[in-house]
Amino acid sequence: NEFKRAADPLDLLMHVAKPEIERLMSQVGDMSYVIMLSDSNGVALDVRSSMPLDKGMRRAGVCAGAAWAEEHAGTNGIGTSIAHGTAVTIHRSQHFFLNYSNLSCIATPIFDSAGNVVAALDASSLIDLPREMQRFVLELLTTTARRVGSASVLNSMS
Repeated sequence: NEFKRAADPLDLLMHVAKPEIERLMSQVGDMSYVIMLSDSNGVALDVRSSMPLDKGMRRAGVCAGAAWAEEHAGTNGIGTSIAHGTAVTIHRSQHFFLNYSNLSCIATPIFDSAGNVVAALDASSLIDLPREMQRFVLELLTTTARRVGSASVLNSMS
């Protein structure tokens, strides 16, 4: 029920995000990234992976319904991007909790037309990819988040 209450207000956003996230997955899926879309409270609503989630990802809490807000999960991609309203990379030991120290997370907020954070988009991996690759994924993620935010605004006006 809590998950449904979190997801319902974002039905439109999730609908317009789907093709954008699929496009993003086609670009980063081979790099072992998992894509998560969360609400503005950091609850993961949609989790996409090119392969079934392995035990390491599930152990790190990468699953639908996971609470990634900073007050619950400390410093992490989703929670920190929402709290600061900006794109972030939280790499391995930069995570607050030891359980997440194998994750490399890149996240960016999604904004509504008034500039409020309505969601966050995250790419997480257990593989220690080079910084150049992380920057590339950050650019892709930021572009995707802008497209999702814009499409959501346009669709809400029609």
